[in-house]
Amino acid sequence: MAVVVEPVVTEEKLRELLAEGAEQTALDYKEVLNLSERRDLVDIAKDVAAMQAEPSGGYLVIGADDHGNPTGRLSEDQIRGFDEATLRPKLQRYIPTLTIHTAAHCLDGKWLVLLYVAPSADGCCVFQVEGTYQDGKKQVTIFRAGDVFVRHGTSSERWKQSDVVGVWQRAIASRKETWRGELRQELEAQGAIGAAAQHVRQRSVSALTWQLDQEVFEAAVLEYLRVEDDIPLRQFLLSAPAQARELLTTKPEDLPTLLNRVASFTALSLVHERAQWATKGTGSLLSIYNLGNDLPESAQGSLTGPRLWLSVLERVYGLGGLAVRLQDWPAVRILADRRGTNQGFEWFGSWLRHGLTTASRAGLLASGASHSSGLIAAAHNAVREVPALHPDASPDDDAVLNSLCQFDALGALVVMGVTGKAATRNFYTNFARYMTQRTEPAIIAITRDAGMRQTLFDGSPELLKESLKLLVNMADKEGFGYNGWTGVSDPLLQEIVYD
Repeated sequence: MAVVVEPVVTEEKLRELLAEGAEQTALDYKEVLNLSERRDLVDIAKDVAAMQAEPSGGYLVIGADDHGNPTGRLSEDQIRGFDEATLRPKLQRYIPTLTIHTAAHCLDGKWLVLLYVAPSADGCCVFQVEGTYQDGKKQVTIFRAGDVFVRHGTSSERWKQSDVVGVWQRAIASRKETWRGELRQELEAQGAIGAAAQHVRQRSVSALTWQLDQEVFEAAVLEYLRVEDDIPLRQFLLSAPAQARELLTTKPEDLPTLLNRVASFTALSLVHERAQWATKGTGSLLSIYNLGNDLPESAQGSLTGPRLWLSVLERVYGLGGLAVRLQDWPAVRILADRRGTNQGFEWFGSWLRHGLTTASRAGLLASGASHSSGLIAAAHNAVREVPALHPDASPDDDAVLNSLCQFDALGALVVMGVTGKAATRNFYTNFARYMTQRTEPAIIAITRDAGMRQTLFDGSPELLKESLKLLVNMADKEGFGYNGWTGVSDPLLQEIVYD
């Protein structure tokens, strides 16, 4: 899936979606819609319901043709119909429960609307009334009460028997964290999370498990860190790769939860300056990453090596962004320069480049040769899922997205310094999808902060200059395709990279 769906409807996200240039399962373009017309309202209700059956939901872009080009056919009067407060009750006539976000943007004098549709907690939407409109003397029925629509490629269609299992699995997955809360109820003393954490600590070493719900798990880890009880911590990290291996063959849908717990462990260690445990947590993620070597590159309906590698990297980027905000440069370096045991590491400088490239080749992030990555957006979703990855800010605060972009750029420089070579096989400019001001401060900082530079970059001033030039040159080229990065603006940095 090329499009990374996240609950964001900014102009930046709109430009990214238009740059895809083609409709996808989770992305639908509409040249024009007039919600005062019953025909158009029923049509959009059908697509919204189908998007609800997608694992991450989806997007509708109104005002663009099939290739993502703005049509200019959407008027300001029509745009007002897409205001959330106006649109939601109209859709709820057909759809019992839904979460949507909308925003109107004017690009080069042409109006567009970006509509985000959240996935249904029930796995799909069952229409509660029929959707009809009048075409002359003929009444046309698009859907009936009790119908379920899903996405088949780029079309919204009634579900088939083959769709049922996937819908059920998504519904079960969305409930699992709630079910884990039942374990918390057994551990809590009079409803206090802290008491539950104490209870975990007083039990056997194996009580610290990824199957604890998120809140109790984090409280338990903090309790162990506070009293410096390292045996349960060590046991958890050592057992996580073995448990991941088991999940790969038994319950792969639970693997993201395990990864979230390891990421939480590592994030808490970063925040509370337990560098030893942050390093060990990163090592546990690397061991899980290496499990992908034994998985197929592609397979219908099962987890693949590239999918596992991408899932790990999403959490690594979340941790990297946190380390950037904490200005923990040793942690940024450790997170950036890890290398796996796959034979691909004979070529790629680190897991950041290896995982991204294999995922892109497997079609997990790329819709075409010219559009290679939505890794930062996917990582942003991981941050939204794991509270420990954003203890300092709301997950949708600009500081969080900025730090993800900055980790991407700094990680590229780390790897070029470690390998001693400014080469594109060592990095990719994922940050180029986003505005220059999100990433540039970190690039400026490494040129002016001697301590930061000494920690992050191995090599001569000449190698750093060469690496900066290559990084910015690629960003300039990639940014052009996404209307994101537009080149460095700082005069002193311009002298370095554009001389």
